[in-house]
Amino acid sequence: MADDVIHLDGRPVPAGAPGARLLDWIRDEIGQKAPKEGCGAGHCGACTTLIDGAPAPSCCTLVQAVIGRTVQTAFGLMTTRIGRMVRDKFNEHGAVQCGFCGPGMALVGAAWLAGLDGRVPDRAEATRALAGNLCRCSGYAPIVDALLDAAHNLAGAAS
Repeated sequence: MADDVIHLDGRPVPAGAPGARLLDWIRDEIGQKAPKEGCGAGHCGACTTLIDGAPAPSCCTLVQAVIGRTVQTAFGLMTTRIGRMVRDKFNEHGAVQCGFCGPGMALVGAAWLAGLDGRVPDRAEATRALAGNLCRCSGYAPIVDALLDAAHNLAGAAS
């Protein structure tokens, strides 16, 4: 059906098998490797995508649930101002070490930053924003530092 498309990273893509997991469709059918298979149960954040702007585990989401909707991966995120800022701040703060959690952390962080509307959060709020995304390498502090730095930059740009 012509209507069976998913708007993936800004372009309409035929949805494929509706019973497939979104993670498998993105990785195996589309060939995009940013979402990672972590726990397979939606608890680690490695497979995070943004569905209509909200973080969601692609390992627990079926393709049929996102037909006609907007799905953004870390690749698509890099086409946005906030996405590029998150990437740059992660690099400046050494927030990504092995890279496994990076795409999910970037997506969750960017969605959180977009919702701040120029407000500068505190460290506790930034830490809570990452709940559900696990990192085994960085100890989280550099990731939180990067997000707070980005929030300060966005707040300065908003004034």
